[in-house]
Amino acid sequence: MAGPQSRKVRTKRPLRRDGEADIYQVMLLALAETGPKPSISYEELRTGLNALLTEMMPQKHEITSALKHLANIAMKSGSEAAIDWDDDKREVNLSDPYLQFYLRWQVRSRRKREIPLLSPGPKH
Repeated sequence: MAGPQSRKVRTKRPLRRDGEADIYQVMLLALAETGPKPSISYEELRTGLNALLTEMMPQKHEITSALKHLANIAMKSGSEAAIDWDDDKREVNLSDPYLQFYLRWQVRSRRKREIPLLSPGPKH
């Protein structure tokens, strides 16, 4: 999983359960921790971020910027509004059931088993 091409090195933030993650990884982890629900308020997302991070909590503009970038990536890949940030309602909408499934069973399950987010899945 990768965010947009960056001009600088992305800051890695320490996670409560060992390891570290950049802002995009942390956002997906926080979304996964909600269930994931189809609509997640900014406050719910912020609560999820507080539960995941030991320090270096992203500022509001970093959170909204990352969400806008994730939504833009989804649109460019042909996934119409798989992730959509609504500035007016201050909520994230996950309209793609496959993305919700992935966040629930890959991202969230790996997190609970403490498998690194970017490692390949189990071999069959």
